[in-house]
Amino acid sequence: MREMVGTARVPRETPAGAFDEQRAELLLLAKAARKPLILVDAKRRILHLNAAGEEMFGWRADHLLGRFLDVLFAAPDEMRRVLLAASAPPDGDQPVAWPVCVVSRRGRRSMVAMSAEATAGAEGTRFVVTFVPCAPPTGPGPDVRG
Repeated sequence: MREMVGTARVPRETPAGAFDEQRAELLLLAKAARKPLILVDAKRRILHLNAAGEEMFGWRADHLLGRFLDVLFAAPDEMRRVLLAASAPPDGDQPVAWPVCVVSRRGRRSMVAMSAEATAGAEGTRFVVTFVPCAPPTGPGPDVRG
């Protein structure tokens, strides 16, 4: 006679609970990232802005959620060009990173290298956008972004 010994593990969480936990962990990672990071939907609406992004742009995240990404750029066409390149089939392993001019809430302009990664989701394409400063901001400027 053969003997079988084993254990059965019953998950303490439902799959939905595990998903919620993973989502919370990912948001925590995004929030803690040192680079300004923005999550944008296919229509260029801001879905998430981390603390480094709040510092760079001078906006609290809750003031930007749902607004169009265009509000952060001196020339929105530059930003659209980066997102379009990110959504195209990859050309090698080169990340999409282009110099663009961003505008803070107080009207300060900064040259940054903008990178974007496109990801397909259930609700369409989403973009993870990051920024690396190229030069210090210029001029205090008026509060032109409301």
